[in-house]
Amino acid sequence: MADFERDYVMRVVRDMVRFISTVVFGRTELMVGIDSTTKAEVGTVPPSVTTYTEMLRMVEKGDINGAEDLLYEQLDTTDIGYLEAGLAFYHRLSDISDRELEAADYSREEILDGIHELSEMFGIDGLDQFR
Repeated sequence: MADFERDYVMRVVRDMVRFISTVVFGRTELMVGIDSTTKAEVGTVPPSVTTYTEMLRMVEKGDINGAEDLLYEQLDTTDIGYLEAGLAFYHRLSDISDRELEAADYSREEILDGIHELSEMFGIDGLDQFR
C-alpha cells in the first residue's frame, strides 16, 4: 500500500472513530479502561474493559485476527462499553505499521470494515461517507 493510501485510511479511521464517539458518547476521546485500576480494586471491572485489555495483549503478540474474534465472541450489544472497546481497538490498529499488519494477515481495509460492522451491530448507520 502506498504511503498516501495508508495515510488516507488512517485519517478515515480517526474521523470515523471521532464521529461515532461524539455522537454516541458526547466526547471525541475514547475512555476505555479509565479508572479501571480503581474499579479493579473493588472488583467491578466492566466485562468490556476486561475484553479490551485481553485484545491489546493479543495485538502485542501479533494475533490481530484472534483479538478481533475475541471482540465479536464477547460482544454484548446491550453494553455500550463494547462499542467503545471495539472503536478503541480499531483505532489502535490504525497506528500499526503496514509490515506488522501484513505479518498478522490483516489489512487497513479490514479496519474500516470492522468499524462499519461494529457500528451497524450497535444500530449506527450512515457511515458510507467514510469509505
